[in-house]
Amino acid sequence: MGKTMQCVQRVLEKLEKVLGLQIILEKSLVVFSHNIPCACKVELSNILGVRVVDRQKKYLGLLTVVGRSKNAIFQHLTNKVWIKLQSWKCKNLSQAGKVVLLKSVVQPIPVFLMSCFQVPLLVCREIEGLMVDFLWHNKGLRKNSLASLGKGLSSKQMGGLGLRKISDPKQAMLLKQFWRMIINPNSLISHIWTQKYFPTFKLHKARAVVGCSFTWRSILAL
Repeated sequence: MGKTMQCVQRVLEKLEKVLGLQIILEKSLVVFSHNIPCACKVELSNILGVRVVDRQKKYLGLLTVVGRSKNAIFQHLTNKVWIKLQSWKCKNLSQAGKVVLLKSVVQPIPVFLMSCFQVPLLVCREIEGLMVDFLWHNKGLRKNSLASLGKGLSSKQMGGLGLRKISDPKQAMLLKQFWRMIINPNSLISHIWTQKYFPTFKLHKARAVVGCSFTWRSILAL
C-alpha cells in the first residue's frame, strides 16, 4: 500500500506540472476506510504529507462522505435552524417580522446542500415544523390554536403567509446541476460524470453503479 501512495504522490506532482498549479499539502486532507489500522494511516499520511481526518469531515460546508443513515447525516440542518430560531424567540418580534426572518434567513439555509444532495423529506418536514412553531408560539405558549402547517406554508393567494416549503426547491436544485452538465459538456464535472457513469455519452442510459456518489444517486432519483 505504501507503493500505491508513492504512485499517487507522483501523479500529483505530474498534475502540478501540467496544470501549473501547486498543491498546498498543509491544507490538504486524506480520508481512510475504518478497516485500515491506525498505524497504517499514520504511515500513509506521512508519505503523502497530509493530515488524516474523520469520514464526517466537511469541505465547503458539505460532508465528504455520506453514510447510509441520511436522516442522521443531515440532522445538523435541523439543529442549525433550531439554534437560529431559539435566538429569535427571546425578541419581541411582530408576525410580519418573523415571516421576513424566515424567508430571508431560515429558508436559504438548506439550499446549498440541496444543490448537491437529495435532503431527506423527514429533515425538510422537521425544519418546516420548527418554522411554523416559531410563527405561532411565544415562550412555549401557542398564539393561535387554529394555525397549522398548511396555513403557514401556503401562498398568500390561498390565505397563507407566503412561506415556501423547504422541500419545494429540492428537485429544481438538483436538476440545475444536471442541466449545467448538458449545456456545458466541456466542464470538469461533465467529464468526470461522463467517464464514470455513462461512458457511452447517452444520458438516457445513465445508471447508478457500484460506488457511485450520493450526488449522482440523488440526480437519478428525480
